[in-house]
Amino acid sequence: PSTEEVKKEISQKMTQKVGEYIAETKRKLEKDREPLKRAITTLKGRHQNERIELRTQHNDRWNQEENKRSERLPHGFMGLWHRITGVYQKIRKLNELETVRCERRDRNEAQVLIEKQLEERGRLQVHVQSKRENHHKAMQELRQDIATYTNMQSFSDRTQVHKQGYSQEN
Repeated sequence: PSTEEVKKEISQKMTQKVGEYIAETKRKLEKDREPLKRAITTLKGRHQNERIELRTQHNDRWNQEENKRSERLPHGFMGLWHRITGVYQKIRKLNELETVRCERRDRNEAQVLIEKQLEERGRLQVHVQSKRENHHKAMQELRQDIATYTNMQSFSDRTQVHKQGYSQEN
């Protein structure tokens, strides 16, 4: 066999082999992707549960604190007397300040949770992105190899056509 024929044969075999590597790389990607999908799903569920739990805690605490504030305000004749003397307004003002402080505290707790969850999600996303980039790079290299072997084969084919045309002219 001529050099060109050997090149063509090698090119065909290598193209087939690289195609097998691509299929294997895709299978490996799917295999690698499953734990990441599970991790993302688990993280989403856990974060959602944490937010629901925090809202529930805030609602329960709000109700307890609201009851305490309500109990501070006198009712009946004492309530009337405290309104006249101005004690009622002082207690009411204190309750309003406490309400604002409690709302701020709850908002800050929610913000801390959100930031913590965003950081966790970000770390996982970096890992996912890294895996995705590695796979993409491997696939690009394999595709480049196929292009190289395909070019080698087509170059071999063109060379043979030129040789045949040259030999027919002589």
